[in-house]
Amino acid sequence: MTILVISSWHAAFDGRIFYKQCKTLANIGDVHLLTPGPKQKVYGMDGGSFSPGCYDKVNCYPLKTLAKRTGIIVKILRKIEQIFGFETLRIYKQSLAYIKKKSLKVDIIHVHEPELISIAHRIAQKHKAKLIYDAHEMHIAYPIDRYKFWGPLISALIFCRDRKQMPKCDAIIAVNEIIRSYHLPLNPEAKCIIIENSSIISEIPPIQSHSKLRLIHEGALSFSRGLKTMVELFKDPEIQEKYELHYVGKMGIREKKYLNQQPESVRACFVDKGWVQLSELPKVLHGEIGLILMEPKMNNILAGPPNKLYNYLAMGIPVLSVDLPASRMIIERFDTGEICLRDPKSIKAKLLHITKNIDHYRENCNVAHRHVIWSQDSRRLVDLYNDLLTQN
Repeated sequence: MTILVISSWHAAFDGRIFYKQCKTLANIGDVHLLTPGPKQKVYGMDGGSFSPGCYDKVNCYPLKTLAKRTGIIVKILRKIEQIFGFETLRIYKQSLAYIKKKSLKVDIIHVHEPELISIAHRIAQKHKAKLIYDAHEMHIAYPIDRYKFWGPLISALIFCRDRKQMPKCDAIIAVNEIIRSYHLPLNPEAKCIIIENSSIISEIPPIQSHSKLRLIHEGALSFSRGLKTMVELFKDPEIQEKYELHYVGKMGIREKKYLNQQPESVRACFVDKGWVQLSELPKVLHGEIGLILMEPKMNNILAGPPNKLYNYLAMGIPVLSVDLPASRMIIERFDTGEICLRDPKSIKAKLLHITKNIDHYRENCNVAHRHVIWSQDSRRLVDLYNDLLTQN
């Protein structure tokens, strides 16, 4: 089985795409992953670049796009490419060239952005291959978050595009029931399954004791993920005395500047653990309470639960989250933490409550992890691929 995976935006070593799906699929087929990477390099999640090649039995190859470049001129050019479809045409030509170079007979094409469906469908027709769209973002929500006036109009145009493109898919993978409910009516005949962002961490490590209780934030710590709320929380002397925040991931330039402007007593509570590969996460993700304090952006509300929720559960770390529908369902189903308001007083009260009942929540995390783990989702992914190949 030859599998072609294409993304126009995500890094090559994305947690969901590479570490979970591609590594799983490499056990049943020949996997080729095409992702953005100017200068003939493929990108990691930390922004680092790697030479094209075979990593963990997955063939990684860069696509020349503007996705990861910066600067005002480049952003304008990228927007023009997106509007007129030049970028997808560029990806289409490069994909065909790669297929020809490697002499591939593609059986299944798996894309991660809706704008790629049209070109992937053309490739699928040439090879009589099956087409899968993986919906782990709510793309229709992005314009509403970004453009106050034009956002709803752009989202309406995206819906029109989706209504035209989704029927071309043989299968749709959704990250949660909300996203599945959006896509399924657009193509009722497609196989439409849910594959969550469940964790690849298989064993819960021993509990470690710390001088201060550790709050954990896994993933890039940005304004949209609640940095300002966390800073306000740590202006409370009681919180400073009892807790410190360990963040495992990158922080942008603007966010670092904002944090450096805070009082020393606040800055001292933020501990940078750096970015690590997903496979190395168990070595650094140790703490008492995991935070999910995302801002109320439309994509944050509709997509998810985020990877960090599943990683917290896998590490036996109770969760304190703002009210995100998909995250709430898991937290309340297994009683693994608390839901709070985006307000320092509410967060503080919930933190103290979880701390007081930490053993109860830890035990429930152990139960939850046995139900939401990648080994189960991986079987659904493999079954989907096998089912598609047996179709006429």
